[in-house]
Amino acid sequence: MSREQTLSVVMPVFNAGPFLPIAIESILNQTYGAFEFIIYDDCSTDGSYETALRYADNDARIRVLRGNARLGPAGSSKAAAMAATTPLVARMDADDVARPDRLELQLRAMLHVPDAAVIGSLYIFIDESGGLLRASSRAQLLGGRPSPVHPSLMYRRQTMEDAGGYLDNTDLVEDTDLLRRLSSRGTLLMVPQPLIEIRMVGQSARSKEDMISIETRMQRWYGGGRPSDRKREIDPEIYHTIALLSIYRGTFPGVMLRAIARMRLKPFGAAMKALLLLALGSVSPAFARRCSHFWAMAGDRIAAPRIPSDHLFAWNEGRGRDLGPGFLDTPLPDN
Repeated sequence: MSREQTLSVVMPVFNAGPFLPIAIESILNQTYGAFEFIIYDDCSTDGSYETALRYADNDARIRVLRGNARLGPAGSSKAAAMAATTPLVARMDADDVARPDRLELQLRAMLHVPDAAVIGSLYIFIDESGGLLRASSRAQLLGGRPSPVHPSLMYRRQTMEDAGGYLDNTDLVEDTDLLRRLSSRGTLLMVPQPLIEIRMVGQSARSKEDMISIETRMQRWYGGGRPSDRKREIDPEIYHTIALLSIYRGTFPGVMLRAIARMRLKPFGAAMKALLLLALGSVSPAFARRCSHFWAMAGDRIAAPRIPSDHLFAWNEGRGRDLGPGFLDTPLPDN
C-alpha cells in the first residue's frame, strides 16, 4: 500500500458463492481507485477463499487474509476492520453490489466535513439475479437520525478504534451496535442516493431464528439487566428492519405480539409504520412487499423537494442539517 493512500475497503467473506466476483468487481471498478482492498475469509468451504486469491493475483490493491477458525459475523468484521491501515475505511459485504461512484462520493463527503465520524447512504434491495425488489426512500431522512445500512458505511479508523470497534458477542446486531457508538462520537453523514445494492439472499438474509436473536440481543444491549427494566426500549426501526428482511425472503416470524410488548412507541410515526408492516406481513408477505414498495416510492417523491439527491445531510446530537452540494467539489487524494 502506498503511504499516501487515504482509504481502505474491508470485506469479510463466508461462503459467498457466485455473488463474490460481482461484489469484488463492483469495488475494483470504482471511479475512485486509490485504495487498499482487504478481503477476510472466515473459513469458507465453497471456494470463496480461492476466488478471492485469484482476484488478488491480478490486482495489487487486494490483500486476502484468512483465519484458522470460524469467527462469525462480528468476529470476521472485526478482523477485517483491524487489518485496515488508512485513515478512512469503507465497509462492503460479499454478496452486495456497490454503485461505481460510491467510494468517490463518500470520500469527498468525509474530507469535506472533518468532524464526521461515519457516512452512509440509501440502498436498494435486489434479488438473487440482481432484480429490483425495493429502493429505500429519502423520506427516512425527514425524521430523526437515520440508520444507514452496514455495507453503506465509511468511517474514520481512529474514531472506530476510540469507540472500541466491533464488540464480542454482538453477532446479528454488530452493525447496529457499531453505528450507535460511532455516531455518538461525531457527525453522521448521509448521501441521499442508493450507493449500495443489498442482495436478499446469502449473507444479507437472516433466518427466522436470527430474527428472534436480533430482538433478544437488541434488548440486552439497549435495555437493563432485569426483566422489569426491559420493556418498550427497542427502537421501532429494529422491528421495521426485521419485517422488511422477512417479507422480502418470503417468510415472516411471529413477532407481532413481541413488538407490541417491547417496541418503544416514540417516534410515534415510526412505531406505527413498523406495526403496520408487521401486521400486513403476518397476513400476506407478498401483499406486504407490494405495500412497502409503494410506500417507499411515494415517500421518496414527497421528500424529494426537501431532500435533493445531490446534497449532503448531517446529524449531530440528534439535529439534522442540509449541507448542500458543496461536497461534490472537494478535491480527492491522487487517484
